[in-house]
Amino acid sequence: MNNRANYLQLTCFLTTALASTIAASQSNSITLEWDPVDDARVTHYELYYGTQTGDYESPPIELDKNTTTYIFSDLDPFQVYYFSIKATDGQNEASDFSNEITSGEFRYVLGAKAGDGEAGWVEIDDKHKELERTLSVTSQRPLQIEGDSRVAVGDIDGDGRDEVVIGYAARDGRTPLEGSFQVLDDDFSVLAWGTVSWPEYNSTNGETYPAIGDIDGDGRDEIVIGLGTGGLGMMEVFDYKNGALTSIGWTTVDWPEYFAAGGKTFPALGDIDGDGKDDLVVGFSEIEGNPDMMPGGVFVVQKGLSLDESALTAPAPAQGVAQNRLLQASNMVSGDLTWSSYASRIGETRPTLGDIDGDGLDEIIIGLAPAGDGLVEIFDYQSGTLVSIGAVGVAMPDYNLVNGETRPAVGDVDLDGRGEILVGLGTGSHGIIGMLDDAKQGFVSMDSFQGNSYSVGYEDAGFWPVLKRERTETPAKTTTTQPKLRQ
Repeated sequence: MNNRANYLQLTCFLTTALASTIAASQSNSITLEWDPVDDARVTHYELYYGTQTGDYESPPIELDKNTTTYIFSDLDPFQVYYFSIKATDGQNEASDFSNEITSGEFRYVLGAKAGDGEAGWVEIDDKHKELERTLSVTSQRPLQIEGDSRVAVGDIDGDGRDEVVIGYAARDGRTPLEGSFQVLDDDFSVLAWGTVSWPEYNSTNGETYPAIGDIDGDGRDEIVIGLGTGGLGMMEVFDYKNGALTSIGWTTVDWPEYFAAGGKTFPALGDIDGDGKDDLVVGFSEIEGNPDMMPGGVFVVQKGLSLDESALTAPAPAQGVAQNRLLQASNMVSGDLTWSSYASRIGETRPTLGDIDGDGLDEIIIGLAPAGDGLVEIFDYQSGTLVSIGAVGVAMPDYNLVNGETRPAVGDVDLDGRGEILVGLGTGSHGIIGMLDDAKQGFVSMDSFQGNSYSVGYEDAGFWPVLKRERTETPAKTTTTQPKLRQ
C-alpha cells in the first residue's frame, strides 16, 4: 500500500503592472494580479511583501479567495519591494510561495571572472545597485568551472520578463566544459540546462558564448551559442518551448583559415533595421600566439536569418555536426573598427546591441580586448552600411594603462527610453562597472559602481554585465507552475 501523502498540483501565478501612466521610477503604486487557484479547499490568499528578496513582513495581507488583484499604494519610489503570495485553507494547510515579483523595473546581472582554482558565480543587484544575491554556477551541476561566466538576458518564454542564460569560458588548459550552458527563469530558479549538439567539440573545449534575441519576430527570444577554439565558426540556435530547449539549427561565418587557427565566435542579437526581427552580430577573438592570423577588428552582421526548417542545408566544413541543419541568412554585412593600430595588433571584437538614441533601432557597440584603452566603438546601420558613430571610453587611466579591455552591455537605467552603456572591465579593475549615458547626453560618464561580490585583494576580479528587465508596461504572467496544497 502506498502511504505517501497525496499532493494536488495547483498554480498561483503572480503578475505585475504599473497602476500609473507616469514613469515607473516615479510611481508610488503597483498593481499585483494572479491566477485564481481552482480548489475547493482554498478560502483565501496571503499576500507577502518586504524590502529584501525572500524576507517578508509579518503578518501577511489576507485576501478573500475571489480576489485576484491588489494595489499597493504610497510606496516609496526609491525603495525596491518584493512580493509573493500563498493560497491557504484558513487553517493549517497552505501552498508554497508563488514566484516572487519585484517593484524594480530592472536588475543588474554580473557574470564574474573567477580566480585561479575558484568556481564562477553570478551577482544579482537591484536597480539601486544593492546586492540581492550571488549564484554559484557549480551548485546546479557537477561541473568545475574556472574562468568567466558569460551572461545574456532575454524573454525566451514570452512572459514579459527576462530569463538569464549563462555560458562558460574556461581558463586555458582546464578541463573541457562539455558545451554546457544554463538557463535561469525570471526568478533565477533553474529553468533548463542546455548542451551544444557537437560531442567532439564538447569533449575537447566546450566553451559557450550566449546571446538572446527574437530572430523570427514571434515575441519569444531564441538563444544563440557561440563556440570557442575548435568550433570552426559554428553557432547553434536554440528555442525554448513546452518547457524544453530544442536545437533549431546552426549558422556559421565563412572564414575557414581564421577558424582553423583557433578563432572564436562572440554572438549578439538586436534589431538594427526596425523590421521586428533581431539580426545576428558576430565578433571574433584574438588568436594568442598567432600574429599572422588576427581578426583585424572585423565583425559581421547576418540579416534575415531564417529559422524555417524547410530551408536547412548542410555546410561543407562541418558535415558531421550540422548535417542538413544550416540556417540561411538573406544578407551579410561586415564592419571594421576605425582604430587601425588596435585592429592590426589584436583586432578582437566583442559586440552588444541596444537602442542608445531612442529611435527604435538598435545600435552596435563593440568592446575591445586587453590593450583596448578602455574604449568601445559605436556603429549605426545606415542604407545597408555600418557607419561608425565614434569611440567612447571609461575614465580609469590606471586601469586603461595596465589592461583596458571592455565588456559592454546596453540597458535603460534611467527609464528615459534611451539605453545607457554598461562597461564591464577585466583584470585590475577591482570589480568596477563603468557607465556611459545615452547618445542624447553625449555618452558622458555616469556614476560607476563596484560589484558587491568583489573581494579586496582579488586582483583578477572582473564582471560581464547585463541589464535584466523585470516587467513590461502591461501585465505578463509567469510560467512557473507552483505552488502545491497538501490534501
